[in-house]
Amino acid sequence: MSKKINVSLDGKELTLNVGIGGFYVIYKEATGKDLLTTMQGMDASLLVEFGQGATYAGYVCECTMNDVKPTITKEQIFKWVFCAESNYGADLLNKFNELNKTEETGEMNGQLKELELTN
Repeated sequence: MSKKINVSLDGKELTLNVGIGGFYVIYKEATGKDLLTTMQGMDASLLVEFGQGATYAGYVCECTMNDVKPTITKEQIFKWVFCAESNYGADLLNKFNELNKTEETGEMNGQLKELELTN
């Protein structure tokens, strides 16, 4: 099941699909870093990088899932996130973590829960 986060950047509403395997591939292509490794050493500057990579990867994945060609470039998204309010990366990370946490008793019958979080 897909996991989606809605964000607003530079006056545009974007839906980020962070629940498919391609998300991690595109994140690494965009940032040059593996997301799981990045999460282990998170600091303030990495929050911006996480925001950039996760926003871009989630946007591309959502476009791909809907058979739509992305119209926003990586450079645009990276600039928007760089210029966004300082809490953007932290807020996105919190939403990402909320979507990816498991139930206390484990994931129900091995299925991921579907959530949609919005700003």
